[in-house]
Amino acid sequence: MAVALLHTQGHAASGVGSRLLALIGDAAREEGRTLRVSVAELPLADQLLLSRLGYRLHAADDYFELRPPL
Repeated sequence: MAVALLHTQGHAASGVGSRLLALIGDAAREEGRTLRVSVAELPLADQLLLSRLGYRLHAADDYFELRPPL
């Protein structure tokens, strides 16, 4: 399985950032990749924001797998 790693700085998805995340997610899905982000790099505020955007976060080892909105 191919993986696309997502690195965040500050808030992962706000304004332009949310559109960028959607584009990255769409491209990853089209290429059959899974979006992952390190648990250490995803603060709680970003987890909540991603959840509000419809992403489902699944914890595995030391990363979250981001599943796109349905």
